[in-house]
Amino acid sequence: MVRQHYRGVLLADDTVLPRNYVIDGATGRLVISIAALECDSYVMHIPDERHDALQLMVEPAWLDSARDGACDRLLIYHQRAETPRFAALEIVDSKWSGPLDHGLSLINRLRIEEPRLCRTLNQDQGRLGAIVQRRLGRTVIEPRAVGVDQLGIDIRTRTGIVRMPFDAQLHADQAIAAINDWMAA
Repeated sequence: MVRQHYRGVLLADDTVLPRNYVIDGATGRLVISIAALECDSYVMHIPDERHDALQLMVEPAWLDSARDGACDRLLIYHQRAETPRFAALEIVDSKWSGPLDHGLSLINRLRIEEPRLCRTLNQDQGRLGAIVQRRLGRTVIEPRAVGVDQLGIDIRTRTGIVRMPFDAQLHADQAIAAINDWMAA
């Protein structure tokens, strides 16, 4: 659910803040842009604020946009930020139609290979679009791979982020082989 949407609603006390987010693959924290962090309670609803949404109780911490690459990641994915300040949201607890009984880990085990895999996918925009068409059955305009993790690929298009999942959770060598096969087909 978290990897599928990349937009949610942050409730900061009683303030409702629709926000784009990305996952910092090194830490598993969500990264958003936000103007202030002086609230007592923060809950991120994904994809939006409704009864069946994934609810994440989070603790925010400021990021330094000049030093934290996760801020650049947000801009690469969404090409804009709602505010000039960025925060990382540490997931403290989660609930989705009841409490989740296991920890929620969003660490990207392919983060070392991710830049190379994105470069491979982005060598040919037409071929990447054909792969999305073949695997998801949808046409995308101006596809650009912006993220790869063990569960799938994030592709920025003119209309937003498209998640293209792998058929199974992959290790680095398996992801490299799958992407190379797709690009050769």
